[in-house]
Formats: sequence, C-alpha cells, structure tokens
Amino acid sequence: SKDIKNNTPYSGISRYVWSYDTGEAKIFMHDLHANPPVVKTYKSPVMNISGVFFDGDNLWTCDNVAGKISKHVLNEQLSILKTYSSPGPNPVGITGNGNYIYTIDARTGTIYKHEMDEHLSVINTDKPELPSNEINGITYDGEYAWISFKNDVKSFKYNLKKL
Repeated sequence: SKDIKNNTPYSGISRYVWSYDTGEAKIFMHDLHANPPVVKTYKSPVMNISGVFFDGDNLWTCDNVAGKISKHVLNEQLSILKTYSSPGPNPVGITGNGNYIYTIDARTGTIYKHEMDEHLSVINTDKPELPSNEINGITYDGEYAWISFKNDVKSFKYNLKKL
C-alpha cells in the first residue's frame, strides 16, 4: 500500500495529496485538513500504477510494467485523455512544478524533464548519484524534488534547477 505515512511516493497541490495502492488498483485523494483524510477513492484505470501526480487540472500516472505515462480527466472513472511511452523502461515516479513534469526511472536511475506539450517531450535528463538503486518515487515540495527508495526511510533531496 502506498500512503503518506510511510515515506512512499505521493504528490499533491495545496491541501490535497494523492496516493495509490497497486495491489488494490486504487487511487486515493487525501485532504490533509479532514478527518478521516481519505476523501475520495478511485478505481485505477492503470493496472500497475507506480506513480501519481496532480497538476491542478489533471491527474497523471505512470505504469512501471507497461512503461507508460497517462494523463487523466478528474472524473469518477479517471478517464485517460492520453497515454505516452515512458522514455525509460521502468517509470516509478512522476511529479511536476507547474511548468514541467518530471519522471524517474528505476532501472536507469534517470530523471526526465518533460515539456507539458501534446507529446510530453523530454527536454533534459539527469542521472544523479543516488544513495540506493532501489528507487520507488519522486515528489516535489515547491523547492526541491525528493526521491524515495524501497525499504529505506531516507529520501534524497534533488535540485530540479540542475535540469
């Protein structure tokens, strides 16, 4: 289960945080000011969800088995607007800063900077020296990206300005 309590991938804007459970094929919308915090549960239209990001209008997911990135309408079905091939073979995280979308690939250890255009064009890449090769996600806090790792409570701070 992916949630905000155990240092697993999540991404959000303002008071809402999005998380996922691959085993249950569900995506959760959390309101950090609500009790209970999960305010909406969606059945995921993506089979092997490995990352989720909300850009303020649309939800984005990545599928690490299919090697795909999907843009969704925020409706009851999370209908897929468009699916893109991931630039790396194993995308495990997706985030953004309002201008660009960033994905990270677990197999190559590469961060990809994407233009938010009709092709989700890759405009830059970086392969930082990471403390582990067990990457499982990336998120953005408004200043830095944070890369998380399987079975580790530590995250790696990354300056997106390098891209």
